[in-house]
Amino acid sequence: MARLTVFTLLFLHSQDVYTIKFSPYFEGTLNSCGTGHIRFWKMASTFTGLKLQGQLGKFGNVELSDVVGFIEMPDGKVLSTTETGELLMWDGGLIKVSNLGDFSFNELESSLTLASSPPCIRRFKLQF
Repeated sequence: MARLTVFTLLFLHSQDVYTIKFSPYFEGTLNSCGTGHIRFWKMASTFTGLKLQGQLGKFGNVELSDVVGFIEMPDGKVLSTTETGELLMWDGGLIKVSNLGDFSFNELESSLTLASSPPCIRRFKLQF
């Protein structure tokens, strides 16, 4: 597997990038998010060598907003949160579920912490 530097990925973006994570479940894939976007990246083998191909997430009927963080599930779906606190579930570059509520989250030490308004904090142990 070719090594990919964060500089290379940032060079491929035309918008600010807030988060980049390599997939813990699928080799050769990573995701990034930032100003007005979430992007799903895969390494592809071509006749000239390995290439990084990015698929931009499509917001569809959901208002375009900054994606501030995400976590990837073992089945490849991605749960993200926006600048307004909305949770979105992505599958294959499309939003499958929206309006999950207004939350912010933090992924730390195999747990997911959700904070919402009115004030409520919940912590879930991630078990996949």
